[in-house]
Amino acid sequence: IALGLGIGTPLAIMGALFHLFNHSISKSLLFLNAGAVEHSTGTRDLRQMPGILARSPVTGYTNLIGAMSICGIPPLGGFWSKVIIIFACIQAGRPALAFIAIAVSILTLGYYFKAVTPILFGSQGIHPDNTGKSITVTMAIPMVALAILSIISVLLLLPDTGRAFLGGAIAVLGRGVTR
Repeated sequence: IALGLGIGTPLAIMGALFHLFNHSISKSLLFLNAGAVEHSTGTRDLRQMPGILARSPVTGYTNLIGAMSICGIPPLGGFWSKVIIIFACIQAGRPALAFIAIAVSILTLGYYFKAVTPILFGSQGIHPDNTGKSITVTMAIPMVALAILSIISVLLLLPDTGRAFLGGAIAVLGRGVTR
């Protein structure tokens, strides 16, 4: 986000704002999922909560969608916002910054999936205090809504939709940049 704003071109600013939007959705989804995982497993110890996908599919799949968007996996919006910022770096004549952005994205992918993969797909662990609680509907609805937003946020890249949603902010932020 800071990279896109720092480059300051209209494309970079649009990428930064789009990334801010995607990141806020995905990170909120992951925080809600953290609470749902703790609720379902009865623990905060990552080593004692594998198999959440089998235990709670709503929590597991929404967690997977949130992690994939944060990591920039296509076709989710997090991928496209990162690509836009990378292209903006190249367009602005800053290929080294584009390379750094790609490297940071790869690191993000590595550390998220190192933590998330065992939790989602590991064999179910047994925690002594585990009550095996199911998530409630009031927990599931916001997680599903944010997961859907993560999936459809790419629609903001359509010309008329993107202009209506981000055009004003891009114009305001672009005025502060002298080129």
